[in-house]
Amino acid sequence: MRPAARLTLLTALALALPALALACPACKNALADDPSAQGFARGIYLSILLMLGVLFSLVGFFIWKLVRMARDEAPSPGR
Repeated sequence: MRPAARLTLLTALALALPALALACPACKNALADDPSAQGFARGIYLSILLMLGVLFSLVGFFIWKLVRMARDEAPSPGR
């Protein structure tokens, strides 16, 4: 099967099965008023916070590493 045909088939399946879209923001807002779905909405909120935390941690680590490498490469005043 060609990649374009595979992509078309997967897109058609995703549109045909709305149950796969339970994690979308619109579904989260629709379920927010349902008291039995509060745990689901909180889970989505916490997963977003986790992803943002990982992103900022990785960016901070690489900036820290670049600064440290630059300091190690710089000649000291006594040399």
